[in-house]
Amino acid sequence: MALLTRPLDSSFQVADVVPTTYTARVIAFDFPSSWAVQEPYSEADALRLESDMREWLAPVLTTPALHKRFLAANAAGYGGHARIVGGRGGHYDAAVLVTKFVVLFTIWDDFIETASDPSSHIAAIKRMVDGKRDPHAQGFLALWQDYIAHAERLHRGPSVERFRRAFHAWLDSILEELILAHDDDVDLATLWRVRKTSMSTYLLLVHVEAISGVSLPDKILQRNEMQQIFDHLAVDHRLLNELVSLPKDILGQEAGNVLLATMQTKRWDIQTTLNDAMQQHKACVAGVDALQKKLKVVAGSLKGDLTRFLDFTRHLILGFEEWHANAKRYSKVKIIDHKSETFYTFRVQVHDSNQHDNVE
Repeated sequence: MALLTRPLDSSFQVADVVPTTYTARVIAFDFPSSWAVQEPYSEADALRLESDMREWLAPVLTTPALHKRFLAANAAGYGGHARIVGGRGGHYDAAVLVTKFVVLFTIWDDFIETASDPSSHIAAIKRMVDGKRDPHAQGFLALWQDYIAHAERLHRGPSVERFRRAFHAWLDSILEELILAHDDDVDLATLWRVRKTSMSTYLLLVHVEAISGVSLPDKILQRNEMQQIFDHLAVDHRLLNELVSLPKDILGQEAGNVLLATMQTKRWDIQTTLNDAMQQHKACVAGVDALQKKLKVVAGSLKGDLTRFLDFTRHLILGFEEWHANAKRYSKVKIIDHKSETFYTFRVQVHDSNQHDNVE
């Protein structure tokens, strides 16, 4: 997309130093307490898993810069307040699987953006997920092959095919995102479609089957209500990522940010854009809870499995949004409003209100 020429009004500035007399203007993504894991892991558990991931990634952590990139990724924080994805109520081996994917994606993302031939590299990964393993694979390809094998051990029956389809769709979106980066005429609908898929949310939601130990039948998973829930979660996950990275992306003129593209396309100011993001978030949270109530009407004997599965989808998304909100790479710079002597800060928080807690 074309770069923004004036992303902020003249009274605004993006900087890493905020005047000490300025006050924070908090933009918070609120979640009901029903979205939160009740049995988190300990910090020590999360740090051990992070250490295991560093050892697993050793073949590609070949420079001090890559080691620094791994540490900045904060693998011990992927589960948010749960510390490890899903909390103690989920299956630990599946949490390891998800953690493998995210740490690998984080390091691989920089590699694929600068690769001389990303399409052939992605094609090689696709062949692996289609069952054509490479005994001579090295580096990133060897790690992707290990992740795929791990996923296939944990998923069963139709769940394996769902994983393969979601993984293919994610890889396609990564390649399409690389192409869009050089396209000056991308509409918002296309950008949203690609960006919410490249975020990997749909793929991670397939892994919820392994985390929760629940594999729902297609008659439930393919219902419009369930697909809408997945869409709400994918939008919200990408929206939070775009929100917390907004100051960094304004500074770097990264036009792939959906919120920046919205400002450009609709000629909105920063506050209008943030207000719209907040309204979208509220609609996503309310939509998930409302759609679950509709699904329970038709779930019959699967009502308990449905509840457990959707509980873990909430835990997963909240944990990752907390991780994004706490990432230091996003909080290094702030959007400052000199006119009101304030600066924006972005948070994810769980409230105790019972307004949305009862989805029985």
